[in-house]
Amino acid sequence: MKSLYRKSKALLGTLAFSVGIAAVPNAVQAADSSFINEVSAAYSQYEQKKKAEYVSFLLSEQTAYQTYYNQKHADYANLLELTKQDLTAMLQKLQSDVIGLRAKYGENNDALKAYERAIDKDRADSPMDLYEDAIDPDNAGSAMDLIEDSIDQDRADSPMDLYQDAIDPNTADSPMDLYEDAVDPDTADSPMDRYQDEADIHYGGGTMDLYEDGDITKEEAQKRMASVRNTTETALAKQIGDSKNRIRQTKSNTEQQIQQTRASSIQLILKQRDNAIRQISELRKQLTGSGIAFEPLVIHDWITVIIDGEMQFFDQPPVVMKGSTLVPLRAIFEKLGAEVTWNAKEQSVTAKKGDSTVWLKIGSGKAKINGRNVDLQSPPQTINGSTMVPLRFVSEALGAEVLWDAETSTITITSK
Repeated sequence: MKSLYRKSKALLGTLAFSVGIAAVPNAVQAADSSFINEVSAAYSQYEQKKKAEYVSFLLSEQTAYQTYYNQKHADYANLLELTKQDLTAMLQKLQSDVIGLRAKYGENNDALKAYERAIDKDRADSPMDLYEDAIDPDNAGSAMDLIEDSIDQDRADSPMDLYQDAIDPNTADSPMDLYEDAVDPDTADSPMDRYQDEADIHYGGGTMDLYEDGDITKEEAQKRMASVRNTTETALAKQIGDSKNRIRQTKSNTEQQIQQTRASSIQLILKQRDNAIRQISELRKQLTGSGIAFEPLVIHDWITVIIDGEMQFFDQPPVVMKGSTLVPLRAIFEKLGAEVTWNAKEQSVTAKKGDSTVWLKIGSGKAKINGRNVDLQSPPQTINGSTMVPLRFVSEALGAEVLWDAETSTITITSK
């Protein structure tokens, strides 16, 4: 329809000229070409600015998604490997135990045979078979399979799939698609499309078309274009804000669902492991008078970080080491508005924000805040290329409010 308007106007202009109508040429001559060019340039600059903002946001969200995806898959891989190693260690201990028991009680002992059946992972529904099934991602519906499914971006409606869709401009009506449409002049009736029409002298009935034809004055055209610009800005701000809020909420929902699945699945794994150990120990006790014990399976919780209400995804997520929670210094400090500098020779970090200057050194138990010595709960260390510092230091260094929720393993940081 838009191209039809433009073609119609061009055709009418040609016909008017051919039959000697003087009104249109005189009106065109009366129009201020510099004003027309100014309006056209202003629109072009505005469109380019908004498109650049969209591309920047898209790349930022895609990077954040990929970081999150990689982290969750690395966590899953570590969990899978940890449980596999645990199963292997348990089986090795049990098999070694059986060899000794055979030598002591003989292979035909009924109690020993019952014990052997229980520790046979290849025997259907034996305690060790059930434990193996629980940690097998290829066993449909198993605890490990549920974790794997939750982080599978190719599984329809999984938490990870919904997150991926939200930031995909090619997914119809996704938040990112609606953002892209809003700043696209080729999307019919979008805010940018309406602005382009009003600024285009070739769009029939548009503000600048009316001005060029002499139907409205320059002052009226200026007034209308200012109104169009304000209306466009308001409409874009609303759509962009809505898209960003929806993406932020999708991130939060994704993390909550994946965390809930992970936590409940780990509980199932540990419960099945405890059941296996209890049943096996009881059978061994019937044979020897004593059970059998194993090293506990320790699975660390995933730590979520929220800064000023927004969930954060880091290349190196927080870790718990020797009872201390360590967080990535640069990522958090920069998010809080500090400028971070690394001194490779000293192996030290300097962070500045306003009047505050923070200095610390890898491996040192002391730091400096505005020249004042501060004792650290644990020394900073480098993990996968990231400088990690005690969580409490963030509050001391930049005056931010830091809360730790042990139940959900969530760190909430609020800047002041």
